[in-house]
Amino acid sequence: MKHHVKKLIEKPILAGIASSVLVITYCGVIAIFFILAGETSFAPVDGPNFFFFIFMLILFVLSAAVCGVLVFGLPVYFLIQNDIKKASLYLAAILAAIVFFLVVVANLILLAQTIK
Repeated sequence: MKHHVKKLIEKPILAGIASSVLVITYCGVIAIFFILAGETSFAPVDGPNFFFFIFMLILFVLSAAVCGVLVFGLPVYFLIQNDIKKASLYLAAILAAIVFFLVVVANLILLAQTIK
């Protein structure tokens, strides 16, 4: 493993922040996709059809897999190595960072609505 990756893995807070930033970035990319798809009439004009639902379900499964790896990948790695304490610490750090960023984003949304 490269030195900077080992350094990141040794610090649960930094790993939590990095994982949560990647999750938020992925969610942002999907949100931009939905915004652009809505502007280009991605959904059929006469309502969603069978293939639209298949596409959305595949996107949902892909998103669950990507976010699952980003959130649970490192804790599962430590769990496989029988280091339950480190796995719990990393999972707690990752979830805490995600909740922190969720609160920050929610407050930014509320602030933007009050400015209007």
